[in-house]
Amino acid sequence: MKFSVVTVAYNAATTIRDTLASIVGQKGAAFESIVIDGGSTDGTQDIVASFGDAIAQFVSERDRGIYDAMNKGLARATGDVVAFLNADDFYTDDRVLRDVEAAFRSGAPTVVAGGVEQIDATGRVVRRISPTGFTCDKLYWGIMPPHPGTFAGRRLAQEAGGFDLAFKIAGDFDLFFRMSRHPDFRLATLDRKLVAMRTGGVSTSGFGVYPKISREVKRALVKNGVETGNWRVDLRIFRKASEVLVRF
Repeated sequence: MKFSVVTVAYNAATTIRDTLASIVGQKGAAFESIVIDGGSTDGTQDIVASFGDAIAQFVSERDRGIYDAMNKGLARATGDVVAFLNADDFYTDDRVLRDVEAAFRSGAPTVVAGGVEQIDATGRVVRRISPTGFTCDKLYWGIMPPHPGTFAGRRLAQEAGGFDLAFKIAGDFDLFFRMSRHPDFRLATLDRKLVAMRTGGVSTSGFGVYPKISREVKRALVKNGVETGNWRVDLRIFRKASEVLVRF
């Protein structure tokens, strides 16, 4: 089994070294690291180049947003499994891919999801997100496993159509929903942290961003044939608040 880990970046010189080091330092698993840069001007490109041949593919050019960049990575992936580890994130240890591969080989799932913790600028954990207990009916509440900790069969993600550029924040939710309806979709979860994600991104800027996210999630549900005015999505904030207390 081979993993394709796609890293999307733009002016990420302060963080991308940690991201790439956590990928190339993985042990016990075959993988390729693919970096899609939006044309950075802050030295990001030099940092990526410093990893040499450890980076299988590196593209630096203007794009139409994060989901366009992710689609570029998905199109270039050659692994059996694809994951998206953006330039603010990093794997928590060098056994992540090995443990995910073991989950894929046990029970033959097509998607494996593990835990993600959010950290602030000091490295303090401010939120823990666990996929344990997730069932697909929770998608109708706007709830999905944490995207940075989700690993999907490459063919499944491609056949589901990749990311829809009409979304600015909920494109990962929209793709996961479409994958969940694919006849080959089978999910397994890992009750352990896989990824640390720095706060400050579009989707991690505090509870004030939830109305915008909720609007996009509702739009994704409507797009996929779910009723309009989905009131359940508005209640997802209570689950998000409880994630501060979740432990692995």
